[in-house]
Amino acid sequence: MTFMSRVKVKFSVVDEFLAELRKNAGQVQGRIVRLTRSHQDDDQSPPRWIAVVAGALVSGQLIELSVSCGQDWGKGVSETERTEKRARETMDRIKKVARTLGLDVRQGHYEIEDEK
Repeated sequence: MTFMSRVKVKFSVVDEFLAELRKNAGQVQGRIVRLTRSHQDDDQSPPRWIAVVAGALVSGQLIELSVSCGQDWGKGVSETERTEKRARETMDRIKKVARTLGLDVRQGHYEIEDEK
């Protein structure tokens, strides 16, 4: 693994990530954008933070978005419903732009391993 393959460019604003994706669409490795939801919690009890994570490999760099959508307090709670809606809308927006650019949207996220 080379130094360049371990470089990560991180975004927390959807518009900034999409602008970067548009600028580099022709250089996206495998024409693949990874897209998933991440659940972040300190233990197993509510609330859990929900984030949308998207990434693409561009010229040996990982271009990654991680954006918080809110908290999951469990089924039937209005805050959870708002969070779920934000996550769906964010994912749909990323899918739409990626597909317009001719990119394939797949589940999962990229992870950079440390050199051994």
